Amino acid sequence: DFVIDSMDLLETVQLGEGSFEKAHHTAVAKCPMLKSITLGPNSLRGIESSTCTAMLKDLPYLASLTCKEGCFEKSHLTIENCPHLNK
Repeated sequence: DFVIDSMDLLETVQLGEGSFEKAHHTAVAKCPMLKSITLGPNSLRGIESSTCTAMLKDLPYLASLTCKEGCFEKSHLTIENCPHLNK
């Protein structure tokens, strides 16, 4: 699993190629200052499973989500309460 939760001062997340590639559950939540997430190829890709999830939630200043090829490929991605993120 890859979880970032309630980190009040975190502003940026950057993962390189293949980072946490087989994470079954990914969550980034309640980080009020987070502005950008950048994921290299196949980062947080997930595994073949109907229960493999990824969630971005309660990130009021997240404005940039950059995903290279393969990111979240096998996960069900949910985005909630990220008002500055253009879909």
